[in-house]
Amino acid sequence: MIQYDPNIIYEFATRLYKQAKYIIATYIIVGVFLGAPLGSVAGYFIIKELKPGLILSQILGGTVGLIFGSILGGIIGYAIGIEKVFELKLKAQTALC
Repeated sequence: MIQYDPNIIYEFATRLYKQAKYIIATYIIVGVFLGAPLGSVAGYFIIKELKPGLILSQILGGTVGLIFGSILGGIIGYAIGIEKVFELKLKAQTALC
């Protein structure tokens, strides 16, 4: 028969809280690295359609798109990270009850 050991539950909750510490930063970094190239490509093609033939404008559009995509990706990553942290902390609190 298996014996009840409350230390295992506390250890599980502690690990979930430690994991939650780094989740937000991880999701922000992933969001920035995914948003940057997507924004750059989108900015390039938007400017290419609006002002065809101007190479400098296309480069500038790609750069602005890169910055905008990075910021937007970071914000989306932060929002997803906050939700994931809440889920992990809720799971830890549920285990302790």
